[in-house]
Amino acid sequence: TLDKAPDTSAWSAGYHVQMLMGPGAVKRGTGLIASPSEFAFNEAYINLHVPVGNGIEFHVGQFGTFNGYEAYDTYKDPNWSRSYGFFNETSAHTGVAAFYKVADWLSLQTGVGNVGPFNSQVDARSHVESAKAYLAMFTLTAPDSWGWMKGASLSAGYTGGPNASNNEHVDQWYVGGTLPLPVT
Repeated sequence: TLDKAPDTSAWSAGYHVQMLMGPGAVKRGTGLIASPSEFAFNEAYINLHVPVGNGIEFHVGQFGTFNGYEAYDTYKDPNWSRSYGFFNETSAHTGVAAFYKVADWLSLQTGVGNVGPFNSQVDARSHVESAKAYLAMFTLTAPDSWGWMKGASLSAGYTGGPNASNNEHVDQWYVGGTLPLPVT
């Protein structure tokens, strides 16, 4: 991973590039040379900070999907193995995503990108360029005044677009949350 976060100035830019090598790169379906390739990008985007309101952060390039409990990176995955749902949801998009923190208790994410790659290894490149996936998510976070529940969160999101294998429309809904335990 090569990473440079935007600095603290009003207008700033950074980048994030995460590469994969080996069998995991083949499964990702984003080969650099030819597909399948044992060298691929997991994520590769430019990170732009725009001083509008509280500041909008844009990711332009390939980024991980907003929705889903399990991460493509195994070390980020809270489970020992993958669930059935992991192999049916999109895992990354190439496009533009925007992140905005309305207040300490509300964050919004939205984006538009290609329709894949899907973890089920559906070849998203078989689509015409005009086929797009649309992403949205909001997250509510409990304030410090909630005592032991401070920091608890509830997220709801949507990803939708045409399925690369049969041109049917796919809607993926997500609801998830975190709850801190009152014990140390």
